[in-house]
Amino acid sequence: MSSLSTFATTLRGGLRGKVGLRNGSGQIRGFYASPAALKKARSSQSEDNFETEEYEQEQDEEDLFDAPSRSSSSTPLDKSAIRQSNVAAILAQAKKAEQDRKSLSIAGVTKSKSTRGKAVAGVKKEETLSDHALRQVVACSEGEEQVAELKKVVRAWKVAGKRVSKRTGAEIVGRLCNIGQPEIAAELVSNQEQYGLPDLDQPTLIKLHHSLLSSSRLPPKLPSTQPVSPTLTLLRLSLLQQKSADPSVVEQESSRLLSSKKARSFKATQVIEGLTEEAREALRSAGGEWEKVLKKVVV
Repeated sequence: MSSLSTFATTLRGGLRGKVGLRNGSGQIRGFYASPAALKKARSSQSEDNFETEEYEQEQDEEDLFDAPSRSSSSTPLDKSAIRQSNVAAILAQAKKAEQDRKSLSIAGVTKSKSTRGKAVAGVKKEETLSDHALRQVVACSEGEEQVAELKKVVRAWKVAGKRVSKRTGAEIVGRLCNIGQPEIAAELVSNQEQYGLPDLDQPTLIKLHHSLLSSSRLPPKLPSTQPVSPTLTLLRLSLLQQKSADPSVVEQESSRLLSSKKARSFKATQVIEGLTEEAREALRSAGGEWEKVLKKVVV
């Protein structure tokens, strides 16, 4: 799988139930989804319903590079060449978008909001690259050099006026975690204005925060629109506890998280339950302000 394969598969394979976070208590009911039901669910996804969230990724790397024209071909697929071609195209697209905006600005087109909107729309009409191209770049990114290049590509995608889908955002973060670069993933998540990553599903963020625990990093900055589950809150507090953050900072962070938009529901698994208990125990063992904050978080 190209990004969250190992982790997401494990998440789905544990406790196959839906946990409703209502009034601070977990309500578990059986969950069943036939292939037909899954297909129907994916076609009617909503941002606040994690039953049909985009972290359910069943398309592997081979599917990303598959094409009808190659079904009967025995020629080996050069994924590296495809990646580099997409990188070049995305960077070129961003450069052209910048040049177009400068030209419009010089001509005085950006003086009014209405005219500026029409100008931007005109630039966007010339875009031809699909989200698939970015996903192919993500799937084949390996090593420090390509990770640095991926950052430039994600930035260029935003400069070109294109939106990173939730699925692609999850794949970017998952890929970086899988290749041992969660710090870079955290940087992309923290700088939404610069890189344009969308609000992400809970399993993706839980994986990112768990990966950061091993490197003792501070939690990434989350946009105010990002839903936060109690489990994610505990992991963020655990990261702060590892860094021995000032009690006032802890209080501010916990208050912000506890008052932020909540994730209405997500699929709980044995892995998630294990991470939740580990984070809870770490805060309990730390005592003091950490234990006080822990009592505010009801999972």
